[in-house]
Amino acid sequence: MRVPLAQWALSALFVVFVMAQVLIGMQRTEDWPLTAMPMFAQYFPSDLVPVRITLVATMQDGTERELTGADLGLTEDELHQRLVFQQDLREACGALGRSFNAGRPPALQLWKLVARREGIARPGIPRETSRLEYKCSLVPPPPRPGTP
Repeated sequence: MRVPLAQWALSALFVVFVMAQVLIGMQRTEDWPLTAMPMFAQYFPSDLVPVRITLVATMQDGTERELTGADLGLTEDELHQRLVFQQDLREACGALGRSFNAGRPPALQLWKLVARREGIARPGIPRETSRLEYKCSLVPPPPRPGTP
């Protein structure tokens, strides 16, 4: 009984794939198989609390909605970077709110903008989820003395 060449090639490919997965598992690699993309891109040490920030807008008609990165012309990662790593969250979200309002008719502009910062509790760590709200300034801050 003769085995066709295509069947041998497919069997060899399967064996190589399984062996590669076993080697990856032995090395404790945290990448997705056959890629360089990490499975755990946002690793946080146990003493660091992950933070989620959402922007909640009140529109002119009184309805509330969550602003996403797409609403502001940003990706979700860009929005996260602009909010999480800022010294003054009120000013950072205010600047985003002002850019949202720019070029929109008054009926479609934001009336109020609030940034909700939530520290996410982690399993096994004795901390509760924390929630803080920051009112964002939709009016630009006054110029500093001595600047044109």
